[in-house]
Amino acid sequence: MNANTQVRPKSTKPVEQFDFNSAEFMYEPFPVGLIRPVFESGFYDELVSTFPDISLFKEMPYLGNTESRKWSLAECNNGENYQKFLDATPVWKRFHDWVKSPEFLVQTIEFLNKNDIALGYLRADKYRKPGILRKLQNAVHKFQQGHDLPLKARFEFSVMPADGGQLKPHTDSPWKVMTYVVSMVRPGEWNPAFGGGTDILRPKNPAKNFNWLNGYLDFDDCEVLHTYEFEPNQALLFIKTFNSWHCVREINGGNSGLLRRTLTINIDKLEETILP
Repeated sequence: MNANTQVRPKSTKPVEQFDFNSAEFMYEPFPVGLIRPVFESGFYDELVSTFPDISLFKEMPYLGNTESRKWSLAECNNGENYQKFLDATPVWKRFHDWVKSPEFLVQTIEFLNKNDIALGYLRADKYRKPGILRKLQNAVHKFQQGHDLPLKARFEFSVMPADGGQLKPHTDSPWKVMTYVVSMVRPGEWNPAFGGGTDILRPKNPAKNFNWLNGYLDFDDCEVLHTYEFEPNQALLFIKTFNSWHCVREINGGNSGLLRRTLTINIDKLEETILP
């Protein structure tokens, strides 16, 4: 072994949790994190091999009053099938329960704070003041007990077909705080020539940049600033902002029969504000 080689300590985290240490962030025009690999490989393989069959999903032909090609399985989309699947699939039930726990929210907030994204749910400056470590521990304990945490996590299985799947430019709903999009395909299963990556965008018309209420645009209305290719065992983390424009352009997989399978985890404000 080279003398300059650093051996990374073996992780002690449970295998069903995210490997936050592998994350890289882009901060312009809004924060996006790429976590790859997001899971221990054996656990990821188990999730992919037991991903729900598309027959359980609900088609979502319109999102934001615009045409889309996406199928969803969630509490609000075929909720009975969703619960039956979780009850019958222990590996997914275990992971689902972690995502729904206060612990997951605490870990996400801490992860963001350590990457200079302080959303105000746990003050980042506490990490820089060792003298109040006990206060920090007490605050985390309160969060873990579910106190004073104005957030909730939603868990959704999503599928787009390789022959035309798409999601038009948008910025996400105003009650969202952040979203994880976790890929669910085996290595070598997806052909990157088909597309399916997530584009980070900026509207060509500056007047359209401010989009807190999540209006949709056409693909030609935006310029692509960066594309995150659709690859196995990765998660993208989007922070909702007034200009968090992103999309999935039309996938051109012909008659391949492939599916762009993902798990979407939305973290929302506990109380939605509906404007008149």
